[in-house]
Amino acid sequence: MSLPVAGKTGTAEVGEWTTAVFIGYAPYEKPEVAFACVAPTSSVNSEDVAENICSTYVVPQALSDYLQYYPIEGYSASTDE
Repeated sequence: MSLPVAGKTGTAEVGEWTTAVFIGYAPYEKPEVAFACVAPTSSVNSEDVAENICSTYVVPQALSDYLQYYPIEGYSASTDE
């Protein structure tokens, strides 16, 4: 079973540069781990960048690594599920 997460995207702006941010916790029902992913970008769609890069690649791998060392009953460390 994959690990259900709760998260929120956002942006920080400095001049014309934006930084995409994705923060959250897992598992959703009974949190045991929190995470944050920060992706500097110049895109006006930086929330899309955060969602695509952070939630698709960075966070799943980080949570998989976490579960290898700190197992949570009922959840797999695999990112393939």
